[in-house]
Amino acid sequence: DRNVLSFAKWFSNWNHDVLNRSNTRIVVQDGRTFTRWTKFSYDVITLEPMSPVQAGVVNLYSKEFYEQALDRLNPDGLMMQWLPLHLVGPDDAKAIIKTFQEVFPHTSVWNSFLTRIVLLVGSREPVRLDKNRFDDLMRIPELEESARQMGVRSLLDLTDFFITDGEQLKPYLQDAPVITDDRPLLEFSPVTLLPPLKWETDESFLNLLRYRGDQKPPVTGLSPMEEERLLRDFEIRTAQRFSVFSRRYHGPGEDAFARKNYDAGMKAMRNYMVEKKDAPISLQGAEWK
Repeated sequence: DRNVLSFAKWFSNWNHDVLNRSNTRIVVQDGRTFTRWTKFSYDVITLEPMSPVQAGVVNLYSKEFYEQALDRLNPDGLMMQWLPLHLVGPDDAKAIIKTFQEVFPHTSVWNSFLTRIVLLVGSREPVRLDKNRFDDLMRIPELEESARQMGVRSLLDLTDFFITDGEQLKPYLQDAPVITDDRPLLEFSPVTLLPPLKWETDESFLNLLRYRGDQKPPVTGLSPMEEERLLRDFEIRTAQRFSVFSRRYHGPGEDAFARKNYDAGMKAMRNYMVEKKDAPISLQGAEWK
């Protein structure tokens, strides 16, 4: 809808007046049709459609669409898919991630602190955050300002967006179906977007976050001392995330987290995960089960 473009000017402080830049080309067309017929290839393909369970939107979450997108990526390109976990059911979320993972050789999940929205990132090669590249980019005033607006003032801040990679998620997704054009599973989701949003829960996010506890962030270019410090700080950030949900839903390590004893809280959390193995976390009656 071309009328949507007229609203961009009201957000110029955030989008940096992107529509009026000389290197911006606007195409008003169905995104999937454009992806199919364009002759260009891209470094980044990113999309933020409406809720996946709205009529017709499943066409941007199917295996065939992801295959089209992969075919349009440059060799080191990235595909970034918006996934609002609070607007889909747990089974919907698993099906979307499983479908994405079926197509892209390497996948990872990213998220800003405490939101229920994640980004799925797909690529041909593993994604790496290079410290030297990060430092170079942060010397560019415009990029530094954009990063600051997103709360990114250090490599740790950027690293904290990382939740998990696709390999870690395989046990969680092993029984999830794949969404295809002839099996548009999201069209039959029991989720309704009419308030109250009974599906608005942290359950799906927790089942992704659980895999971060024993993962190193994908960072390169660090000295041994820098790596040791980053991993320790990353562990604290991970504990702070778990602390919020453990206290909110009476989960493992709740008392330790309440005292800000993050080491003890994470120990209780890891013991719980080992005991439960690959059983998904369930939130019922505001209790962590």
